[in-house]
Amino acid sequence: MNKEKALRGAKIVIEDWMCIKENDHLLIVTDSTHKEEAELLKKVAEDCGGRADILMAQTKGKLVGIYFDANPHAFIDYDYIIGATDY
Repeated sequence: MNKEKALRGAKIVIEDWMCIKENDHLLIVTDSTHKEEAELLKKVAEDCGGRADILMAQTKGKLVGIYFDANPHAFIDYDYIIGATDY
């Protein structure tokens, strides 16, 4: 991964598309395949004054979707959610 390009992309997503600002709370659902990208998104969100959590999901399979379907309260504390997995 080209870190410079990835950071530029993370800034576009967080600052331009999502317009994360102070006190916004972001959840990033990802897997081990995209952990580095998730960490960059988290850093940029925090640099904007927001809070960000990363939830590591299973790498393969539909169990992640089934879990969230059965537990919609898992998202209640978040203003924004990004999903970045291979599923």
